[in-house]
Amino acid sequence: MSDKREDHNELIAKEFSKQVNYFDQPGTNLCREDIMDWIVDRLPLHPEMVVLDVASGTGILARGMTRFVKHVTALDYTQEMLDKGKSIAARDQITNIEFIQGDAEKLPFAADSFRLVTCRYAFHHFEEYSLKMNEMMRVCQENGWVAVCDIVTENPEMYEKYNHFERLRDPSHTYCLTHEKLQNLFIDSGLLIVRNESRDLSVEFETWYNMGSMSDNLEVKNTIINALENELKGGEKTGMRPYMKDGKLHFLQAINIIVGKKH
Repeated sequence: MSDKREDHNELIAKEFSKQVNYFDQPGTNLCREDIMDWIVDRLPLHPEMVVLDVASGTGILARGMTRFVKHVTALDYTQEMLDKGKSIAARDQITNIEFIQGDAEKLPFAADSFRLVTCRYAFHHFEEYSLKMNEMMRVCQENGWVAVCDIVTENPEMYEKYNHFERLRDPSHTYCLTHEKLQNLFIDSGLLIVRNESRDLSVEFETWYNMGSMSDNLEVKNTIINALENELKGGEKTGMRPYMKDGKLHFLQAINIIVGKKH
């Protein structure tokens, strides 16, 4: 692994060591039950399936799948995330899950180990998307499935601007892909797309901003707020689609789930 990618992995670990307390926090988009149901309902789950969830965090999706499959492995680079996931799984008496520390770019598993390989809300933190996808493909069995759910850039013309604001809040953010770029990643990997769906999520600004490592930086916070408020007044677009609700600043994120079959 290059020094650059090692540095980015350490940046991710530092960032998510801070964010870990927001995972599994009731009311956040990370663990909203309706969103989790929407994702799980779109996965080809069955009782004998062995699943790998890549960049699993605390295992929110991984734990959500355990009711429907034989076994789930939750892999993440940040140990603090895995420790919290283990604690929650033990509390909830989930026995068909294991938590493993590892790098998505070099998965510690033999080829053809899993019937389904998933990744939720992580591609926008990756560098070298194709390397991660190749690894997910490698450990997926023939006629198995690879599924990615992630935030995408709603308007391709706002691609650079939207990602700029995300990186101001969270330096580990790389790029939210466009719908087309994420779809092409599946096609270029040789996967047959069997499902491709999107939906919007409402995001409350204060909660979103406070999750990032720049939460104490008022200059950065005000830079983003000013840009969003300026858009609300008819000014330059940010790509974040801001609006006010109950006196609080919100914006919209688009999420896209794609399921591809390895054939």
